[in-house]
Amino acid sequence: MALSLGWLNRVGIDFDEPEESVYGFYHATFQEYCAALAVDDRDYFLPRNHVDFPVVGKEYRIFEAQWKQVILLWLGLEGVNPKQKEEFIEALIGFEEGCNNFYGYRAYVLAAAGIAEFKDCSLADEIVAKIIEWGCGYFDIEEQAWYTLLHPIVEVARVALLQTNYSIAVNQLIDLLKTIEDEYATQSVAYILGKIAKGNPKAIAALIEIFAATNDKNTRLIVAESLCKIDPGNSKAIAALIRSISVTNDSFARSRVTDILGKIDPGNSEAIAALIQLLSATNNEYTRWSVAYILGEIATGNPEAISALIGILLASSDERIRPSVAYCLGKIDPGNPDAIAALIQLLSTTNDENTCWRVAESLGKIGTGNPKAIAALIQLLSTTNDEDTHRRVAESLGKIDPGNPEAIAALIQLLSTTNDEDTRSRVAESLGKIATGNPDAIAALSEIISATNDKRTCLIVIENLGEIDPGNSKAIAALIELISITNNEDTSWMFAYILDKIVTGKPETIAALIELISTTNYESTRCMVAKTLGKIATGNPEAIAALIELISTTNYESTLWRVAEILGEIDPGNPEAIAALVAILSATTNKNTRQKVTQSLNKIVQNDHMPFVVSALQQFLCNTTYETNYDLHKNSYEIIWNCAQNLPYPTFYQAWHHQLTTPHPEVPETTGVGSTPFTQSLNLADLPNILDARLADTQLIDSVQLICIDTSKFIDTDNPALEIYEQFLDQNCPQRPNGEPETLPQLKSYWNRLRRDSDKHPILIFYEDPKSPAAQGFSPTFLDALTRFEGTICLITDTPHPPLQTFSPHDPDLLQTVVKWLKRLHLES
Repeated sequence: MALSLGWLNRVGIDFDEPEESVYGFYHATFQEYCAALAVDDRDYFLPRNHVDFPVVGKEYRIFEAQWKQVILLWLGLEGVNPKQKEEFIEALIGFEEGCNNFYGYRAYVLAAAGIAEFKDCSLADEIVAKIIEWGCGYFDIEEQAWYTLLHPIVEVARVALLQTNYSIAVNQLIDLLKTIEDEYATQSVAYILGKIAKGNPKAIAALIEIFAATNDKNTRLIVAESLCKIDPGNSKAIAALIRSISVTNDSFARSRVTDILGKIDPGNSEAIAALIQLLSATNNEYTRWSVAYILGEIATGNPEAISALIGILLASSDERIRPSVAYCLGKIDPGNPDAIAALIQLLSTTNDENTCWRVAESLGKIGTGNPKAIAALIQLLSTTNDEDTHRRVAESLGKIDPGNPEAIAALIQLLSTTNDEDTRSRVAESLGKIATGNPDAIAALSEIISATNDKRTCLIVIENLGEIDPGNSKAIAALIELISITNNEDTSWMFAYILDKIVTGKPETIAALIELISTTNYESTRCMVAKTLGKIATGNPEAIAALIELISTTNYESTLWRVAEILGEIDPGNPEAIAALVAILSATTNKNTRQKVTQSLNKIVQNDHMPFVVSALQQFLCNTTYETNYDLHKNSYEIIWNCAQNLPYPTFYQAWHHQLTTPHPEVPETTGVGSTPFTQSLNLADLPNILDARLADTQLIDSVQLICIDTSKFIDTDNPALEIYEQFLDQNCPQRPNGEPETLPQLKSYWNRLRRDSDKHPILIFYEDPKSPAAQGFSPTFLDALTRFEGTICLITDTPHPPLQTFSPHDPDLLQTVVKWLKRLHLES
């Protein structure tokens, strides 16, 4: 039957049994529908006996992308008992997973999509309300303030609103829009309505009402944009947007309006007419250029706009208006003969250089192949002495007709007569575009290499000579000579870029770049070389080794994250790159660096490495980090969120709980995560923060005071009394009343007093940061003195030193071992 209906097609034969045919579904939807028909119990999607940890032997198909459509089809089947559907939706929104609700959000979002199919669900209103709260925020009555959730939650909620029950979502959003007073919340609701409420009269009316009532310019912009999306051509919104151009001096607001008008209704006659009127009437330079830009975006090919602009161009003698009109004509109708003629005529009547080079720029955009335009530009090139105009004409000739002999000849002539280095550079760039293989152009550029003393010009000429004559020996020889003699940071980084362009991918290129990494004194050059290697050296073992070496030797944070990112690109999933990025994320105090590292990790981390990332960053999703380092908390959340969207729930669960084996006997054992040599060193480097985070989840945080001393910072390893004392003070310990301790006996006296006076049980932990330049270990003299200290003290070291408690830094379960020791001490005290 499936064959006769066309649902199945014969796609081949079984090679093991040639007499048997192999069939495939005509479309995935047929396969998904058939799969939905075969499911008779919701347990197939989500185990009925799930509590808050993975159930042994059960699949969690609710988190597998390939099953989403099957689940939605199952919820829409009339033959499935509504009670079972209701129970399934209830299980989804009540899903507890023991991992900070990462998978709880995923389950809830699936429920939101499910109620679009199961329209009789009694929980629909509640589900949509919660999704709107996540996407728009909520009002805290006690704090009397509007709060929003973390960005990943907001984004996934807004996507969910596109997939859930349409009518409920739109009605709830409209109701919310009428009651909220917070501007950000208003903007959020308006934005979402612009996505989902196209043509809805209630939404249109509500947005118009908000638009008229608000005085917030950002709210008005967002509301106007949403109005134009759900009601294209809305005259009130368009009029308001156009009016805002003429009244605001805010460049960002102008840019937003320009962008909105350029997208909402290209070709809208009312908008075009109003903009043309504003262009001819305004005296404000910013307004004039904003209007010209918008017309260039929305009036493409519009005959009325072209005619009106040509009329302004020919009628006006105002040199402030003419350049913007010329720019606009250059955007809206490439090849239009009337526009080209008007621009050429303007060239013959104006003496204003600003107008001339604007016209030249526009002719370069719309006059491709037009002989009159080319002739006018060549004529302008020979009559003007203005170098700005020379450069603009040269650039336009480089676009207008590749291979045109007259244009090439005019550029070569200009190259031989000008002494302006910027003009030479621009001519070289234009010849690089239109003169491929032309012997006269090759000769002229070769001559400039010998004639100029300007390194920047020389580099640009070399680059473009390589473009029109690939492999040109003179260009390569000149570049190599420049590399060997330069000591200027501003030009050094360009070598790698140009070398890459003129001999891309050749072994000698890669070798030269690797050599440049090790020899240059400039960090920006190293970054540029690394970037170039990332493009041309995929899989190259020498390049990978050089980048790994650079990661381990550089002292510059920006270089570190850039190179780690590049290493991930030329060798995707490279564990060293991932480990380096995780280390930077936890150690850096630079907000911009942390954000870029977050983006890089989300791009290069593959599923195999996600458990390690989750295990390493989970520590930062605690209240302490949220309050003291919000950016680290937020970025760690974003990365772990990305992992949660891709990992099977049981795998994520084990990574989250740092388990080598699971705490529940019914969950099968798997290979441990987070126990590689790198993760051990990473955890040890951030030992104080990790232990604090672990203790925050137990009652110990209220009864013990951890004092972690990094011995890698010691200068006097035999008598580090003062250095230890300073780390005591850094961890909020009180000052010593009789001054700084100069000896270990004096430090011991201070330690004893601290133990007596503290409300908590002080615990002293000595460790060595493995990221220090060179491990120095513990001095025997210091250790002997430390054995005479009383109280609770331990060392992280491979060398036992009775009677002191020691833990090996190579223990794969070091953190859990230390926490268990602390718990035992607490119980014994």
